[in-house]
Amino acid sequence: MRFFSEDSLSLIELIIAVSLLLFCTLAVTNLDIFSRYQVITSDKRIKVQNELSYALEHMQLQISRAIGNSTLDSIVDTSAISGDLGVKVYIDAGKWDGTIQDYLPGDGVRATDNDHWIGYRFTGATGNSPYQLWYYHFCANANCAGNSSPATVIAKNITSFIVSGLIDNYINVALTGRWDATQNVSVDNPEITMRIRIYLPAVSTH
Repeated sequence: MRFFSEDSLSLIELIIAVSLLLFCTLAVTNLDIFSRYQVITSDKRIKVQNELSYALEHMQLQISRAIGNSTLDSIVDTSAISGDLGVKVYIDAGKWDGTIQDYLPGDGVRATDNDHWIGYRFTGATGNSPYQLWYYHFCANANCAGNSSPATVIAKNITSFIVSGLIDNYINVALTGRWDATQNVSVDNPEITMRIRIYLPAVSTH
């Protein structure tokens, strides 16, 4: 006995075929959306990482120029700069080179030539320029004010800046950045922390 006609069987097959097609289309669409989302998120993480890498490389280059005897001299100062977290380092410096916009290497003797303090300042979450890391290539005083050089922004969207005091002849730095520092951390607003140990070869600990 036949319960279904050939026409009804064809209709059921058509419904199944359409359902499978819709399922496959949804699966492909979801996969495409997921892939694009992952690419965008990865791109954000890479850009944040590049921002941090540049800042840490900058700090390593400049802070490693520190000079002095840690038992006799003040070399690394982690006191606040105008109320913000910061670090100041006394460096060995020669004359100013306008071409490279930096001081040339010094003579290896403290307090000669143009030896001076430099500074890095984290502006924090408040103020007119929040979440930035500033660099002063010349600090005239503890707040890098007065006759100090203007600050240069070397990183943005920074959420944390931690610098240890002088340990033997090195310091530790931890820098945290976020895609958008004004928003909470999320899958599409990634946050990355990078750390570096900066050695000070011209600093004596004895």
